[in-house]
Amino acid sequence: MNRYIWSFDGKTMAEQPYVLIKRGEIIELELVNDTMMHHPIHLHGHFFRLLMGQGARSPLKHTVDVPPMSKRTVEFEANEAHDWMFHCHILYHMMSGMARIFRYEDATSSVGATHMANAASPTDHSVTHAGGLGEHAHDMSYIWGAASVQTNMSEGLLTWMNPKNDLQLAWEVGWERVDEPQYEIDFLYQRYFNPNFQAFAGYRLTNDADTKDRGLIGINYRLPLMAWLNVSLDTEGDARFTLSKRLQLTPRMGIWGDVFYDTGTRWEWSAGADYTFTRRTSLTASYHSDFGPGVGLLIRF
Repeated sequence: MNRYIWSFDGKTMAEQPYVLIKRGEIIELELVNDTMMHHPIHLHGHFFRLLMGQGARSPLKHTVDVPPMSKRTVEFEANEAHDWMFHCHILYHMMSGMARIFRYEDATSSVGATHMANAASPTDHSVTHAGGLGEHAHDMSYIWGAASVQTNMSEGLLTWMNPKNDLQLAWEVGWERVDEPQYEIDFLYQRYFNPNFQAFAGYRLTNDADTKDRGLIGINYRLPLMAWLNVSLDTEGDARFTLSKRLQLTPRMGIWGDVFYDTGTRWEWSAGADYTFTRRTSLTASYHSDFGPGVGLLIRF
């Protein structure tokens, strides 16, 4: 959910558009929602039975809500033809990739020009993407960011992302307890493999007296209890190991902490708390091992 890119089975509609079925089949689907949002799932052109242990009294529906951390089992008779949309009925979930097309395998081009895409092989993206998927043929991308300005320092992140790729600009600038402002700025490309693992490569700019500008590669790995481990290696031969964790105590208040060991610059740590005022702003307070305590404003955009 952090990425806010939605899918079925880890693939967006642009990555895997079709579910092939045959007329006369009985199709059973198990819908598992392991996110913290509701997903009302809708099938066009068919009614399905909601299998909830009611046997012959199982209700017929075309939309079923799958609540957070739950599952629903449905079945339907494949008694139509051509292509039928299957998607989350929260439309911005659908547009970001939470959709499929149930395609009857016996579809042919004889149905006319308006259904030419039905006759194409599901792997023939030159035809199906141009004529059949329309705006769903390409994954959506997003730009978002967050930045804090405190009495001791500023840090932030600006990201462009699509379902599998991120371009990131991250910075940390501190001015308390140092002779002159000290900065570290990362320009990174990150590849998203799954919610537990990402790999990245990029370049780091810094004016730290103990190091210099350098390239770097690394990974992010999610540990038990939702803690994150970051491991990186730079072109100067130094390695960095970072452990970070956030706890959301109330709907508006959270606390966080991180610590890293760098073979070039040694230990550094920080901890803090923030309180959400509005969708875009929070009050934040923190302590940094190099720059001391600070309070300020966090802005999301």
